[in-house]
Amino acid sequence: MNSTFKALRSIGSEFARRLYAPIAIIFSITTSLLLVGGVLLTTLSAWWWILVILLMILALIFSTILIITGIIIRGLRPPQSKQQAIRVKSFVDKIQGLADVVSTPKVVILFRVVRDMTTQNKSGYLQTISSETLSMRNDFRDIIGGFATPGGS
Repeated sequence: MNSTFKALRSIGSEFARRLYAPIAIIFSITTSLLLVGGVLLTTLSAWWWILVILLMILALIFSTILIITGIIIRGLRPPQSKQQAIRVKSFVDKIQGLADVVSTPKVVILFRVVRDMTTQNKSGYLQTISSETLSMRNDFRDIIGGFATPGGS
């Protein structure tokens, strides 16, 4: 597999993981609170069980979607050495910092990275961003170089 494509997969999966984790935590807490509240309402009247059953069905559906999404994100991430993972996280931190300065939403950045992965374009979004700043260009080259070597150092 192409080292540039592996680097894009690695960066894309890191972005997706950073978006996924807060959503999963917020969903878990909200669902737990709603279900506990629903069960407490059932002590007032048995009719509240209808609401609790609907909440349980919705929670099951959304939990399944979240679990499948987490598996896909984990499956996208190519095998990485510890050094590669540190480089990728550092690169994503820099892109997020740059995006915060220009107020680009993280979802838009993730969309552009995924588009780069699907089109396998040499001059995609990450290539453009990394060529605009010298340090990011060198970081992006190091990440690609790390995937080009068999040991991945």
